[in-house]
Amino acid sequence: MKKQKQVDPFYAKRMQKKFIGKPILIDKPNIDDWYVKLVGMLQQNWAIIKLGEKTQIIFVNDPGDVFDIIEVKDQKTAHDKLMQNGFNKFNSPSSKIFRPLEDFLTPPFKVVDTGERRNKYSSGKYWH
Repeated sequence: MKKQKQVDPFYAKRMQKKFIGKPILIDKPNIDDWYVKLVGMLQQNWAIIKLGEKTQIIFVNDPGDVFDIIEVKDQKTAHDKLMQNGFNKFNSPSSKIFRPLEDFLTPPFKVVDTGERRNKYSSGKYWH
């Protein structure tokens, strides 16, 4: 398992202040669990599959703020849907064809539910 890059201490302190009192859904997620979709210049959406009573795909921005959640049947369905909708497994061999994603991207170090939703994917507009 590859170790996740360290976050700059200044940035980490800023994020901790922002997250005070907010529920942390996933603390220190495994780097191998992330999916990423490059959506623009220096912009990406992150997704992680959360297993539990309900299997959920949780979508977050770079700092780890949840902006959308979709419930699916199981982990395989979640993986297949993410791949069909342009997401790539962050730490997979196929992501290393040209240049490994981890050379220039770092996934969020926490998944925090601030309660704000954009429903970008659950609305169906960018999800099929």
